[in-house]
Amino acid sequence: MEEVILHSKIEHLRADMERTYKEKGNFVDSRVVALSQKLDTYILQSQLLLKQKKTGVCL
Repeated sequence: MEEVILHSKIEHLRADMERTYKEKGNFVDSRVVALSQKLDTYILQSQLLLKQKKTGVCL
């Protein structure tokens, strides 16, 4: 279940970041950067969860 929630958040943030980039026309706009950093955090959480499921080790 946690995977589904993380995937949903990732897709939502990705769409928000793309939309904000299109509005601002610039990857270094502070809002685009903030969304990118938040997206990175969720992607890392997703990767750690996947690794934990594969290895059975809590990180």
